Amino acid sequence: MELDDGWMGRNGMGDARAVALRRAVWAGGVLTAFGVVVWQVVVAGWLTGADAGTLDWFVGHRGDAWTVLAKEVTFLGNPERAVFLAAGVGAFVGWRYRSWRGAVFVVATVGCATGIGHVVKALVGRERPPVGTRLVAETSLSFPSGHATGTAALVGVLVLVYLRAHEGLGRRVIAVGVGVIVVGLMAITRLYLGVHWLTDVLGGALLGTGVVLVAAIVQVFWWPYESREGLGRKEISSRESSADAYTRR
Repeated sequence: MELDDGWMGRNGMGDARAVALRRAVWAGGVLTAFGVVVWQVVVAGWLTGADAGTLDWFVGHRGDAWTVLAKEVTFLGNPERAVFLAAGVGAFVGWRYRSWRGAVFVVATVGCATGIGHVVKALVGRERPPVGTRLVAETSLSFPSGHATGTAALVGVLVLVYLRAHEGLGRRVIAVGVGVIVVGLMAITRLYLGVHWLTDVLGGALLGTGVVLVAAIVQVFWWPYESREGLGRKEISSRESSADAYTRR
Protein backbone atom coordinates (compact mmCIF):
# COMPACT_ATOMS: atom_id res chain seq x y z
CA MET A 1 0.00 0.00 0.00
CA GLU A 2 1.30 3.42 -0.93
CA LEU A 3 1.16 6.21 1.62
CA ASP A 4 0.20 9.80 0.93
CA ASP A 5 2.57 12.18 2.66
CA GLY A 6 0.74 15.31 1.53
CA TRP A 7 3.77 17.12 0.14
CA MET A 8 5.18 14.51 -2.21
CA GLY A 9 1.87 13.09 -3.33
CA ARG A 10 2.54 9.37 -3.24
CA ASN A 11 -0.96 8.19 -4.02
CA GLY A 12 -0.40 8.40 -7.76
CA MET A 13 -1.87 10.67 -10.42
CA GLY A 14 -5.30 10.65 -8.81
CA ASP A 15 -3.90 13.04 -6.22
CA ALA A 16 -1.66 14.91 -8.67
CA ARG A 17 -3.74 18.05 -8.96
CA ALA A 18 -4.08 18.46 -5.21
CA VAL A 19 -0.34 17.97 -4.76
CA ALA A 20 0.41 20.45 -7.55
CA LEU A 21 -1.90 22.99 -5.92
CA ARG A 22 -0.13 22.67 -2.56
CA ARG A 23 3.22 23.14 -4.23
CA ALA A 24 1.87 26.11 -6.18
CA VAL A 25 0.89 27.78 -2.91
CA TRP A 26 4.44 27.37 -1.60
CA ALA A 27 5.95 28.55 -4.88
CA GLY A 28 3.65 31.56 -4.98
CA GLY A 29 4.58 32.55 -1.45
CA VAL A 30 8.33 32.31 -2.05
CA LEU A 31 8.22 34.11 -5.39
CA THR A 32 6.04 36.84 -3.89
CA ALA A 33 8.66 37.31 -1.18
CA PHE A 34 11.31 37.52 -3.91
CA GLY A 35 9.25 40.16 -5.69
CA VAL A 36 9.06 42.19 -2.48
CA VAL A 37 12.85 42.06 -2.10
CA VAL A 38 13.30 43.14 -5.73
CA TRP A 39 10.96 46.08 -5.17
CA GLN A 40 12.77 47.07 -1.98
CA VAL A 41 16.13 47.01 -3.76
CA VAL A 42 14.85 49.06 -6.71
CA VAL A 43 13.29 51.77 -4.52
CA ALA A 44 15.96 51.55 -1.77
CA GLY A 45 13.23 50.70 0.72
CA TRP A 46 13.37 49.91 4.42
CA LEU A 47 14.59 46.35 3.85
CA THR A 48 17.84 47.62 2.36
CA GLY A 49 18.48 49.59 5.53
CA ALA A 50 20.18 46.55 7.03
CA ASP A 51 22.60 46.13 4.12
CA ALA A 52 25.34 48.54 5.19
CA GLY A 53 25.28 47.52 8.85
CA THR A 54 25.47 43.82 7.99
CA LEU A 55 28.40 44.39 5.64
CA ASP A 56 30.24 46.44 8.28
CA TRP A 57 29.73 43.70 10.87
CA PHE A 58 31.24 41.00 8.66
CA VAL A 59 34.15 43.21 7.61
CA GLY A 60 34.88 43.89 11.28
CA HIS A 61 34.89 40.19 12.21
CA ARG A 62 37.31 38.78 9.67
CA GLY A 63 40.15 36.39 10.43
CA ASP A 64 42.76 34.60 8.33
CA ALA A 65 41.35 31.11 8.87
CA TRP A 66 37.77 32.22 8.22
CA THR A 67 38.88 34.01 5.06
CA VAL A 68 40.50 30.87 3.65
CA LEU A 69 37.39 28.82 4.44
CA ALA A 70 35.05 31.43 2.94
CA LYS A 71 37.05 31.52 -0.30
CA GLU A 72 36.93 27.72 -0.60
CA VAL A 73 33.18 27.61 -0.02
CA THR A 74 32.46 30.44 -2.44
CA PHE A 75 34.61 28.73 -5.10
CA LEU A 76 32.30 25.71 -4.99
CA GLY A 77 29.21 27.90 -5.26
CA ASN A 78 30.11 29.65 -8.51
CA PRO A 79 26.87 29.83 -10.59
CA GLU A 80 28.40 28.31 -13.72
CA ARG A 81 30.03 25.60 -11.63
CA ALA A 82 26.63 24.86 -10.09
CA VAL A 83 25.29 24.09 -13.57
CA PHE A 84 28.18 21.70 -14.24
CA LEU A 85 27.57 20.02 -10.89
CA ALA A 86 23.90 19.75 -11.82
CA ALA A 87 24.89 17.99 -15.04
CA GLY A 88 26.84 15.40 -13.05
CA VAL A 89 24.04 14.97 -10.54
CA GLY A 90 21.52 14.76 -13.38
CA ALA A 91 23.50 11.98 -15.05
CA PHE A 92 23.51 10.02 -11.79
CA VAL A 93 19.79 10.60 -11.23
CA GLY A 94 19.03 9.49 -14.78
CA TRP A 95 21.02 6.30 -14.22
CA ARG A 96 19.58 5.65 -10.77
CA TYR A 97 15.96 6.02 -11.84
CA ARG A 98 16.52 4.75 -15.39
CA SER A 99 14.82 7.89 -16.63
CA TRP A 100 16.15 10.60 -18.93
CA ARG A 101 13.46 12.84 -17.50
CA GLY A 102 15.16 12.78 -14.12
CA ALA A 103 18.43 13.97 -15.64
CA VAL A 104 16.72 16.75 -17.59
CA PHE A 105 14.70 17.75 -14.52
CA VAL A 106 17.82 18.37 -12.43
CA VAL A 107 19.83 20.21 -15.08
CA ALA A 108 16.89 22.30 -16.32
CA THR A 109 15.95 23.43 -12.81
CA VAL A 110 19.43 24.68 -11.94
CA GLY A 111 19.98 26.10 -15.42
CA CYS A 112 16.71 28.04 -15.35
CA ALA A 113 17.44 29.48 -11.91
CA THR A 114 20.90 30.62 -12.98
CA GLY A 115 19.60 32.08 -16.25
CA ILE A 116 16.78 33.99 -14.56
CA GLY A 117 19.28 35.31 -12.04
CA HIS A 118 21.41 36.79 -14.83
CA VAL A 119 18.35 38.44 -16.39
CA VAL A 120 17.30 39.98 -13.06
CA LYS A 121 20.85 41.26 -12.50
CA ALA A 122 20.71 43.09 -15.82
CA LEU A 123 17.26 44.53 -15.15
CA VAL A 124 17.94 45.71 -11.60
CA GLY A 125 21.48 46.93 -12.32
CA ARG A 126 22.60 47.12 -8.70
CA GLU A 127 26.26 47.79 -7.95
CA ARG A 128 28.24 45.67 -5.52
CA PRO A 129 29.65 46.92 -2.21
CA PRO A 130 32.74 49.18 -2.44
CA VAL A 131 35.85 47.55 -3.92
CA GLY A 132 37.74 48.21 -0.70
CA THR A 133 35.55 45.75 1.20
CA ARG A 134 35.96 42.87 -1.26
CA LEU A 135 38.30 39.96 -0.59
CA VAL A 136 37.73 38.40 -4.03
CA ALA A 137 37.44 39.97 -7.46
CA GLU A 138 33.92 40.30 -8.90
CA THR A 139 32.95 42.21 -12.03
CA SER A 140 29.26 41.39 -12.46
CA LEU A 141 26.29 43.21 -10.96
CA SER A 142 25.15 42.51 -7.43
CA PHE A 143 21.44 41.60 -7.21
CA PRO A 144 20.57 38.81 -6.86
CA SER A 145 23.57 36.82 -5.66
CA GLY A 146 24.36 34.21 -8.31
CA HIS A 147 26.06 32.03 -5.72
CA ALA A 148 22.99 32.03 -3.48
CA THR A 149 20.66 31.45 -6.44
CA GLY A 150 22.64 28.54 -7.88
CA THR A 151 23.23 26.91 -4.52
CA ALA A 152 19.57 27.17 -3.53
CA ALA A 153 18.52 25.67 -6.86
CA LEU A 154 21.05 22.82 -6.79
CA VAL A 155 20.47 21.93 -3.15
CA GLY A 156 16.72 22.30 -3.55
CA VAL A 157 16.49 19.95 -6.50
CA LEU A 158 18.69 17.44 -4.65
CA VAL A 159 16.23 17.56 -1.76
CA LEU A 160 13.35 16.92 -4.17
CA VAL A 161 15.13 13.92 -5.66
CA TYR A 162 15.98 12.59 -2.20
CA LEU A 163 12.37 12.85 -1.08
CA ARG A 164 11.26 10.75 -4.05
CA ALA A 165 12.91 7.72 -2.50
CA HIS A 166 12.73 8.37 1.24
CA GLU A 167 9.53 8.39 3.25
CA GLY A 168 8.92 9.69 6.75
CA LEU A 169 8.48 13.12 8.27
CA GLY A 170 11.79 12.93 10.15
CA ARG A 171 13.82 12.34 7.00
CA ARG A 172 12.03 15.12 5.18
CA VAL A 173 12.68 17.59 7.99
CA ILE A 174 16.36 16.62 8.12
CA ALA A 175 16.76 16.90 4.34
CA VAL A 176 15.16 20.33 4.21
CA GLY A 177 17.10 21.45 7.29
CA VAL A 178 20.43 20.43 5.77
CA GLY A 179 19.49 22.25 2.57
CA VAL A 180 18.71 25.45 4.47
CA ILE A 181 22.04 25.24 6.32
CA VAL A 182 24.03 24.78 3.09
CA VAL A 183 22.33 27.73 1.39
CA GLY A 184 22.77 29.82 4.54
CA LEU A 185 26.50 29.06 4.67
CA MET A 186 26.93 30.09 1.05
CA ALA A 187 25.08 33.34 1.72
CA ILE A 188 27.24 34.06 4.77
CA THR A 189 30.48 33.54 2.81
CA ARG A 190 29.38 36.09 0.21
CA LEU A 191 28.66 38.62 2.93
CA TYR A 192 31.92 37.83 4.71
CA LEU A 193 33.92 38.32 1.51
CA GLY A 194 32.31 41.73 1.05
CA VAL A 195 30.99 41.08 -2.46
CA HIS A 196 27.26 41.25 -1.72
CA TRP A 197 24.70 43.13 0.30
CA LEU A 198 22.34 41.26 2.64
CA THR A 199 19.38 41.73 0.29
CA ASP A 200 21.45 40.29 -2.57
CA VAL A 201 21.87 36.92 -0.90
CA LEU A 202 18.32 36.96 0.45
CA GLY A 203 16.98 37.59 -3.04
CA GLY A 204 19.19 34.88 -4.52
CA ALA A 205 18.08 32.29 -1.98
CA LEU A 206 14.42 33.14 -2.58
CA LEU A 207 14.80 33.04 -6.37
CA GLY A 208 16.58 29.68 -6.37
CA THR A 209 14.04 28.20 -3.97
CA GLY A 210 11.14 29.62 -5.96
CA VAL A 211 12.39 28.04 -9.18
CA VAL A 212 12.76 24.68 -7.42
CA LEU A 213 9.19 24.90 -6.13
CA VAL A 214 7.91 25.67 -9.63
CA ALA A 215 9.91 22.68 -10.86
CA ALA A 216 8.27 20.61 -8.13
CA ILE A 217 4.89 21.39 -9.71
CA VAL A 218 6.16 20.27 -13.11
CA GLN A 219 7.58 17.13 -11.49
CA VAL A 220 4.11 15.98 -10.43
CA PHE A 221 2.99 15.55 -14.03
CA TRP A 222 6.20 15.23 -16.04
CA TRP A 223 8.30 13.01 -13.76
CA PRO A 224 5.75 11.54 -11.33
CA TYR A 225 6.74 9.81 -8.13
CA GLU A 226 7.22 6.05 -8.16
CA SER A 227 7.04 4.41 -4.76
CA ARG A 228 9.91 2.42 -3.31
CA GLU A 229 7.57 -0.56 -3.23
CA GLY A 230 7.05 -0.21 -6.98
CA LEU A 231 10.77 0.17 -7.58
CA GLY A 232 11.36 -2.92 -5.49
CA ARG A 233 8.89 -4.95 -7.55
CA LYS A 234 10.61 -3.82 -10.73
CA GLU A 235 14.03 -4.79 -9.40
CA ILE A 236 12.76 -8.21 -8.28
CA SER A 237 11.04 -8.73 -11.63
CA SER A 238 14.25 -7.78 -13.41
CA ARG A 239 16.26 -10.25 -11.35
CA GLU A 240 13.71 -13.00 -11.98
CA SER A 241 13.77 -12.33 -15.71
CA SER A 242 17.57 -12.48 -15.72
CA ALA A 243 17.50 -15.72 -13.74
CA ASP A 244 14.97 -17.27 -16.13
CA ALA A 245 17.04 -16.26 -19.12
CA TYR A 246 20.15 -17.79 -17.54
CA THR A 247 18.29 -21.04 -16.75
CA ARG A 248 17.09 -21.41 -20.33
CA ARG A 249 20.66 -21.24 -21.67
